Amino acid sequence: PYMILRLRQGIGRLIRTSDDKGAISIFLSDTEDEKVIEAVKNVLPVEGKEL
Repeated sequence: PYMILRLRQGIGRLIRTSDDKGAISIFLSDTEDEKVIEAVKNVLPVEGKEL
């Protein structure tokens, strides 16, 4: 989906080298489809933290 493409591009712009650091905040509703949540988790380069 388009959202996953944009997320991947945004992460790529934030972190370009292994020395770069950054934070990404993703806000999803509790009722979001599990497929969407898994797709977002699979795009992240590291394991996310749930707050």
